[in-house]
Amino acid sequence: MKQYLSVGFISKPHGIKGQVKVEPLTDDVTRFKTMKHVFIEEAGIYVKYRIKERSIAPAYALLKLEGIDTPEDAEKYRNKTLWIERSQSRKLEKDEYFWVDLIGLDVVFSDNGKKLGTLDDIIATVSNDVYVIKTSKQEVLIPALKQYVTIDMDNKTVFVHRQGLEEILPDED
Repeated sequence: MKQYLSVGFISKPHGIKGQVKVEPLTDDVTRFKTMKHVFIEEAGIYVKYRIKERSIAPAYALLKLEGIDTPEDAEKYRNKTLWIERSQSRKLEKDEYFWVDLIGLDVVFSDNGKKLGTLDDIIATVSNDVYVIKTSKQEVLIPALKQYVTIDMDNKTVFVHRQGLEEILPDED
């Protein structure tokens, strides 16, 4: 598992004191209210920045990071991802997972264990997430609902249940 989790990205500088506008990559922008620091990856190293000031809007956060004091300083960080250590993340509920931990898992049929493909991406929709499965021939989109999939993190596997998915699943070779 990755040590760092992305929580947002800097979309642009804001104001004259070196603040940055952060677009959240988390489902709860208010998380930025309690964060003490974030990390920015620089040349392969995660550098820690203390959050000195913050302002939270419904769809973004404005952060003043220690050491970034001018609009020119802030501009250097445009489009950079903000990270937190996994230990700073919120506690997950049962059957809840971070996307970063799911991407790359093998996807197999639950009835015979035959590999369908690899979980390549996740699409967030209003009603539920959708798993993008990359097979040897195509991409298959499967609703991330318990009736269709089961996650086994111990074995790093997503099990797909055929019932109800017959129309979208490819024929087995």
